[in-house]
Amino acid sequence: MDASNFGSESLAHGNVTVTTTAATPTIVRQDLTQRSLMIFNNSTTITAYVGNSAISTTNGYPIPPGDSVTLNTRSPVYIITASSTADIRWISEVA
Repeated sequence: MDASNFGSESLAHGNVTVTTTAATPTIVRQDLTQRSLMIFNNSTTITAYVGNSAISTTNGYPIPPGDSVTLNTRSPVYIITASSTADIRWISEVA
């Protein structure tokens, strides 16, 4: 079986504490060599919003508490919350 068809041979992972500050949204992962990024909202009550550097709670993609989103991108990924703080976990493939 050819393992090169299964994506990357390396993973990166971590966590960030996300706040409501839309003026300076949190960068979840900025490594432009990444291929696939899964973001998990570990908060029990706070919705997080993911998008580009112009993110807001009105234009960001919502990630409800306990939910996740998978992105295939090499762009920086930003995240904010509508209220309070959220514990965000992430894992990505790296080239």
